[in-house]
Amino acid sequence: MENVKYLMLAIMLFLNLNLKSQNYFNVMPDLPFLGVGSAARFVVHRENDFLVFGDLDTVSGYEALFISRFDYLGNLLEVRKPDFKIISDYVSVDNLNRQFIKLNDSIIVFMCNTFPGDMSSEVIAYNFNQNSFKILSHTGIITDSNITSYLMDAENGQIAVVEGLTVNARVFGNGLTKGFANFRVFDYNNNNKNIEVVDSVLGSDIRHFDILPDSSFVISGIISSTLHDNNIFQTHIDKKGLVLSHKEYPVKNTALYWEEMTTNGDNHLVFLKQDSTGVPHCSQLNAVSINTLSEDLKNVLHESCITHNTADILPDNIDKLCSSSDNKGLLVVGNAKDQDNPFAFLHRSSNEGTVEWMRSYYPSKKFGSHFKSTKIDNITATGRGSYILSGSVYDNIELRNKMWIMQVDEFGCLEKDCNLVQNSNIEHLGQIKILPNPSSGDIEIQFLIDNRNAKNIQILNAQGHTIYNKNIGQNLDSKLILDGHIFTPGLYVLLVKDKDGVLISKEKIIRVENR
Repeated sequence: MENVKYLMLAIMLFLNLNLKSQNYFNVMPDLPFLGVGSAARFVVHRENDFLVFGDLDTVSGYEALFISRFDYLGNLLEVRKPDFKIISDYVSVDNLNRQFIKLNDSIIVFMCNTFPGDMSSEVIAYNFNQNSFKILSHTGIITDSNITSYLMDAENGQIAVVEGLTVNARVFGNGLTKGFANFRVFDYNNNNKNIEVVDSVLGSDIRHFDILPDSSFVISGIISSTLHDNNIFQTHIDKKGLVLSHKEYPVKNTALYWEEMTTNGDNHLVFLKQDSTGVPHCSQLNAVSINTLSEDLKNVLHESCITHNTADILPDNIDKLCSSSDNKGLLVVGNAKDQDNPFAFLHRSSNEGTVEWMRSYYPSKKFGSHFKSTKIDNITATGRGSYILSGSVYDNIELRNKMWIMQVDEFGCLEKDCNLVQNSNIEHLGQIKILPNPSSGDIEIQFLIDNRNAKNIQILNAQGHTIYNKNIGQNLDSKLILDGHIFTPGLYVLLVKDKDGVLISKEKIIRVENR
């Protein structure tokens, strides 16, 4: 009976993996209005639905904000195009900040550039229930253009905002002596009272902004100038705006690009790096390196290269680096460089940089095949064990960008079982036999194919993690014994690959508990 119970649990687990994948989607929704182009900029997840904030390029040259609401099956429930000109005579929602604050299920705080040439920004609270906007703060210098602006919820309705250096100071400045960032905290619940404004000598280009448990803040970015060496910096600021510490990591190559920056689950600063020639520090073409810095920013702890076999991974193709929702890995989102073969990709590595998987996403075939390029703007964890990727894809017939959103599971899967097997076109199944199966002890693998073709055996658990990986030689017998101690009760998949890494056989293993 005990074996039957665990067998039923394993079957339920397998069915659950298959069924839940049906909730994932790849959609290009039909919006009730037309424009030169539309894109999904950031996603706000809620309990029963999610909101997509996007921009619409109009024929008149103005950019209109639209807010759409979807259920978690990908169905479009509602679209609004509010009159955003009540905020400013000119709106550049194309630069909607990818960070937002959800004060509750109806009030979302975000930033966008609101003057010609993207010269300054507004911090705006939008009440979804009332469909109303409220200006909380004006940021920036009207006569100059901000490189980066970030915002972060502090606590109890307090909102922290930090702005990067202006264009002119970044290009013509000399690093720290003229570099600064503006930091302020204001209280949403106290008539937007400004609590603190601090001009801190920090640097130019802000790439990451974290809040710590004690309500202090960590700002990370790049001190960059065409005249001087580049430094990566990390500055710790208390909740009153006082600078507690400032650390830098020098990089002696001004041609390097840092596209994204984040902190991993171990609270180490991580950044992507690639030089202007397309050859990253890891000396591989079509790759970008993930670098993890020590706590004191004095050296690189880990460095790994990510590559894609069908795409050039160049700086303008990388759109997001972030920590995974379980804090055990790093996610990189990007797009193919080949404009005639449009797809986006999602890559995951461990916090130490070990590559775990990479997925590619193409526009759904139901949309046709007349698309040229993709642009993924963001990735959002839903809190439901899934991620939503948002952006746009170019329609080659209508000659305009169309909003594109995808929901994938925690393994980046749109289809069932992709966390277990990335190659779904397996032609040779049933060519090995596993005895006993279900099993509570050692497992015997019997080869029913020419075993000279088998060069590698890999076993994955239900989470897609490798628990066994062994290269096998020419002298392999017709059977192989696996030690049962490597298994715990549950569902597993055994993969057999040839010398070129092509999957030639796949079998499921059910492990039950010892009697």
